Amino acid sequence: MEMFERRFSYRKDPGSGFAFPCDEKGHVDLMSLPIDALDNYRKCVDGEYNVVDEGVRQYKKAPEPQAEGHCLCGEAVALDRFTCPCQGCGREYSWWMELVRA
Repeated sequence: MEMFERRFSYRKDPGSGFAFPCDEKGHVDLMSLPIDALDNYRKCVDGEYNVVDEGVRQYKKAPEPQAEGHCLCGEAVALDRFTCPCQGCGREYSWWMELVRA
């Protein structure tokens, strides 16, 4: 999956700073940022932080490895949601492999 981020690095410490998710043109969805990230973004853009705007960087996000557990019946159970059903016997497990329903 292709992702984009707008990056700012500290002038006195290149390589450290901030990165904010954005579109390919560098537009950051301010409504989606947590309040602390929004505060940091504004300080970067307004010049309150001594940072350099490095622009937009594109990267590919690797797929998350899928966690897997094993049911009492021996079948593998994909732990990819809050309640995870066994395809073999129908038991349901929580994502941390606690039996929810037999």
